[in-house]
Amino acid sequence: MSVDDVMEPEDNAPGRDRREHGGAVFDRPDDDALAERTAQERVDAGVQDYDPDSVPAADEEPGAEPPD
Repeated sequence: MSVDDVMEPEDNAPGRDRREHGGAVFDRPDDDALAERTAQERVDAGVQDYDPDSVPAADEEPGAEPPD
């Protein structure tokens, strides 16, 4: 008895991407998302100042709608 007697080859088996470890599938962030996350981590660590566009003006009421 040989392996060919026990197993039948699959002709329609999908190809495997060798860059993926162990065949795991995961989403890789694009460059823009990675840059944004890195910038936020630098702000959280105190290495970089806050982005002034993401901070509301000091004269706004808390919970108020932003001006158009």
